[in-house]
Amino acid sequence: MSVSRNIFDVQKEIGERIKSERKRIKKNRKSMTQEQLAEYLDRDRTTVISWENGKSCPTIAELRKLGLLFHCDVQYLLGEQECRT
Repeated sequence: MSVSRNIFDVQKEIGERIKSERKRIKKNRKSMTQEQLAEYLDRDRTTVISWENGKSCPTIAELRKLGLLFHCDVQYLLGEQECRT
């Protein structure tokens, strides 16, 4: 991660990647909903919305769970690498 990136840029990048990965996962031929993701993480839907809008960030533990769910490295979610693996 570049030292010149501020927290707001990082939050925005994390949110964009979470949203993209959530939509990539299919549940009954439809994208995973924010509600389904929130349920998986035992969080409120408004928390997922806040992440996706770049208003807040998941915890380290939540990032690890997201990485497992999305089959990608946490570094990808943080915007530290372009490749998902």
